[in-house]
Amino acid sequence: TSNYSLTTPTVTANITKKTLTISVLSPVNKPYGTALPNPETVTSLTRFSYSGTIAGETVNSVTFKYTGSQASTFIQSSASIGSYVNNVTVSIDYPITGTNFDINNYSPNFTGTSNVSVVAGAITITATGPIKQYGDAQLTTGSSTTNFTITGNLAPGDAISSVTLTPSGPGALANAAVGDSFYVTPSAAVISGSLSNYTVTYVPFKDVVRKKSITITASPQTKTYGTALLTSGVLNST
Repeated sequence: TSNYSLTTPTVTANITKKTLTISVLSPVNKPYGTALPNPETVTSLTRFSYSGTIAGETVNSVTFKYTGSQASTFIQSSASIGSYVNNVTVSIDYPITGTNFDINNYSPNFTGTSNVSVVAGAITITATGPIKQYGDAQLTTGSSTTNFTITGNLAPGDAISSVTLTPSGPGALANAAVGDSFYVTPSAAVISGSLSNYTVTYVPFKDVVRKKSITITASPQTKTYGTALLTSGVLNST
């Protein structure tokens, strides 16, 4: 190389953005009684998908934006059950965040959907009683405003005031022994709104006949000076 004079060329390299595809998973089904913010931050991968990130980078959250002639109705908790196809569009918007991830390194390709519906809300009614002690009367079927709990989203203004509780099993009988098992099954919920707006799961209460508490109190006694007292043994009640 001593015979040559070397010149190192300068090369300009451009790093182009990588294509990133993010899609709203279709259909979008909103449970009755659920209100949605607009825009909405979405973190569940059951609601959106993505592809195109490099190894070690993940998308953790995207933004859903609701537009269309019925969008303002659809996002309300009181929105009626039914299809909003072509009247509401769900699209991907910013911000988009992730782990070891910068959206500026990507050229996003967003896919939305107009396949949008409000579906029945899911609630669970769980019986919590009544309990039964030894000697208690037989449990009977009837409407009750207590001995149950509700989980799930009820729309504002909807309230469950009572359910029917139906006992079954040997423990429900009047002559049941301690330890006999029984079930109390809830059904026929009474709601201030329309029960048809909900899918109701009823969960029974399972228990056994419990021991009955009794209290034994010694009666006041007198003793004459010089008289011995019985220190142990069985005494009849008086």
